[in-house]
Amino acid sequence: MKIIEYLNNKLPTRRELFLQFGACVLITHLYTFVVLLFSTPPLFLRMKIGEIVGVIAYVLSVALIESIGLFVVLLLLCIILPYEFFRARFLSQGSLLALILAVWSIGVKPQGQIISNWYFKFFIPILIFSIFMTIYSHKLREIIENILDKISVLSTIYVLVDLLCILIVIARNLS
Repeated sequence: MKIIEYLNNKLPTRRELFLQFGACVLITHLYTFVVLLFSTPPLFLRMKIGEIVGVIAYVLSVALIESIGLFVVLLLLCIILPYEFFRARFLSQGSLLALILAVWSIGVKPQGQIISNWYFKFFIPILIFSIFMTIYSHKLREIIENILDKISVLSTIYVLVDLLCILIVIARNLS
C-alpha cells in the first residue's frame, strides 16, 4: 500500500499525463514525417502502393514505440526526482526536455556517433537554461501548457493512425 500511495503522490494528473504523451507523440512524429517526405518520392518509383503502405506502417509503428519510450523516461524522471524539481512543472519541463532530446538525437548518427563536437557541447547548457527558464518563468509555463492543450487533438489523431499502422503490420506479418 505504501508503494501505491507513493506513486499517487509522485505521478502527475491524468490530464498532465495525456498532454505530456501528446507532446511526446507530436515531437517524434514530426521528425518521422519529415524523413518520410524526403524518402517517399524514390519509393513511389520502385514500389507498389501496398508495399509503400507497408513501409509507412512500419515507420509509424516505430514512431509510436519511440513516443512511448520517451514518455516512460519522463515518467521515471517524475518518480525519481524531487516533487519541487520536476513534478511541480511536469508539463513544461517534460515537454522542453523531450523537445531538446529529440533535436539532439537528430544530430546523432544511427551508429551512435556525434556529427560534430559543438552539437554535444551546446546540448547541456541549453538543457540547463531551459530548465531554469521553466522554474522561474510562470508565463513560459502557461504558454507551453496552452500549446500542449492545442496540439492534443492532433496527437490523438497520430496515435489512432499509429494503431491502424500496427494492425497493418500485424496483418502483413501474418499473411
